[in-house]
Amino acid sequence: MREIEFRAYIKPLKRYAKNYETILYHHQCNMEATWTINVSPDEYYGDKDLIIEQYIGLKDKNGKKIYEGDILAIPSRKDKKNNKLYIVVWHKTHARFNFANTNGEFGEISIGKIMRSQIVGNIHENKLENKND
Repeated sequence: MREIEFRAYIKPLKRYAKNYETILYHHQCNMEATWTINVSPDEYYGDKDLIIEQYIGLKDKNGKKIYEGDILAIPSRKDKKNNKLYIVVWHKTHARFNFANTNGEFGEISIGKIMRSQIVGNIHENKLENKND
């Protein structure tokens, strides 16, 4: 069975939700779905404060789960010492996860390469410079 997991980046706190903080998904008939997260009994954040990112179902070479928004260092075929950096993104037109380089161009990357990649950060906590040139 496919694992479906999410993580939440809390914009006002500038951090990801911790494991003990509860992410709630609310959906009622004829109403728009919403997300909330409780960080303490008296403090919660809603849709406008959250960026929800989905687990893509693959792990990097260290066994770490890959989520949309992660930055991956993917080994170059030509130069094994220089990795290319890609951001995991949801591609709405194709209804799938895709990988954008630092120029914003999408690339086709094999599952094998993804599993040999390493997560080096994420788009919220790490500055990404154009290193693919």
